[in-house]
Amino acid sequence: MTEEWTIESFDMDKNRTLILTPEYLYVKIPKEDALRFVTEGKQGNWEWTDNVNSKDVVHLSSIHRVKANKKDSMVDMDLDNNSLKKYNFYFFIDEPEIKQQFLEKLHSCLNESHTYEEKQVSPLKSAFKPLLTLFITAAVAFILAYLASDPLEPGKSYKVRLKVKVLFDFLTDIGPVPIIITASLIALITVMVMFARIKNPPLLVSLQRK
Repeated sequence: MTEEWTIESFDMDKNRTLILTPEYLYVKIPKEDALRFVTEGKQGNWEWTDNVNSKDVVHLSSIHRVKANKKDSMVDMDLDNNSLKKYNFYFFIDEPEIKQQFLEKLHSCLNESHTYEEKQVSPLKSAFKPLLTLFITAAVAFILAYLASDPLEPGKSYKVRLKVKVLFDFLTDIGPVPIIITASLIALITVMVMFARIKNPPLLVSLQRK
């Protein structure tokens, strides 16, 4: 790394910081170490990078796409390391202002290789995923509750795998009531999330490799 390269830090939460350079992103850096690391980096000393867990280091050239909702704390990345196979990497920045500053600085580090887009999701689209979750929960709960209330008849032979039999036995032991209660709680939480998203739809930021 050369002397003219910049290094900046962004607080993730009260205990951790991320450090951004024109080549690398280092996340989950203890806050008490971040200031020293930044100072050393500006002086051309990069030995501290040897102490960072490799799982918390992202080479900027491997970033295929960055997705974030400006109204929450998550930053979601698709990385590819110049291969066809992509993998997911994500972290959280508590303060929306700091998160936006980081995304803008990251875009400037990526230069012309990535597009930057902001998109307001409509209330109808923002309700789609919670609704899908609600339908899946209801379907699974109905099937499991039906199986729990219809035990295998004793003395009758069934051609089922051992794992399936264990599942049947477990369901008949607990009965349909706990299943219905659990599904109802999941459904209630899903409905609450759905109405929250409708009331305050996501404002998505996307950095996409050209």
